[in-house]
Amino acid sequence: MSAPNSNVKIPAWMTVLAALAGLFIVALGVGGVYGISWTRTAMLNAVKPDYMQAALKRIGDFPDNLIGPGQTVYHPVMGGRLPLSETDAIAFDEKSPKLQFVVARYFSLSSDPDAVEEIDNLYEKPLLMPLITARFVSIVDKGQADIAGHKFHYETVLLKDDKDASYKGMIGCMAIGRKVVMVEAATPAAGTLDLNFLLDFLRKARAF
Repeated sequence: MSAPNSNVKIPAWMTVLAALAGLFIVALGVGGVYGISWTRTAMLNAVKPDYMQAALKRIGDFPDNLIGPGQTVYHPVMGGRLPLSETDAIAFDEKSPKLQFVVARYFSLSSDPDAVEEIDNLYEKPLLMPLITARFVSIVDKGQADIAGHKFHYETVLLKDDKDASYKGMIGCMAIGRKVVMVEAATPAAGTLDLNFLLDFLRKARAF
């Protein structure tokens, strides 16, 4: 595996949408026709099931076509590899349970990253979801789960968006060597955060 060239102290996955939108702006400013064409292709790829499935396989050894055509359990809305990095992320919008979540992987500059420290770093950054942008306001609980032979540390949290709407959420990480697998999730405060739904998704992977 090639050496990483991304800094993990920035938000752990940044969101594919934000990255691609930024690329589009750059292409308009300095890329000319080629840059615009390249960025347009990247944005179109980000919503293709095959492209998202490839990103998921880079995150972990998930079954083939887990999020591909014909399946109805999980509903990815966009995903892929962030440009100029080894960061992959996929955003999901689930109607039942009413839940938005992101699964991502990135590589730490540290040879021995600490999952709890990674969660602390994420807590200081905005939560960016397909339809939600919010900030973390308090920690409700902490826990851990066994996922494919690794310890997945997580915190359940409360969040608020810029309109003061409240959400329940989760931040979780596990470190495998320099690789960090991250999950962030949010649901309206009036509902119930289905933590088992998220853990069951991760447990679909045979390995990380």
